[in-house]
Amino acid sequence: MRNIIWTINTLLLIVVVFLGIEQGGIGAQVRKIDENLENQDDVKREISEKIYENQELGNNQKIQELGFVKPENILYFDTEEAVAKLPVQ
Repeated sequence: MRNIIWTINTLLLIVVVFLGIEQGGIGAQVRKIDENLENQDDVKREISEKIYENQELGNNQKIQELGFVKPENILYFDTEEAVAKLPVQ
């Protein structure tokens, strides 16, 4: 009877160790896939930024060709001009 219990316990121990090793391997694969996805996200972000920059440059060139140019100097005047006011009723 004791031999049967020891045999069953030994088999269960072997199965638990084997499953633990398998889980460790699966965890490593999941980590590798996650790193791959993060790298792909970084590449996608860089490509999107480059596309946006190229579109922005193209839009700026079109805007300049149409004559809409951002002013280089902006002057602010600190005076109030008199304007006609409606009477308050």
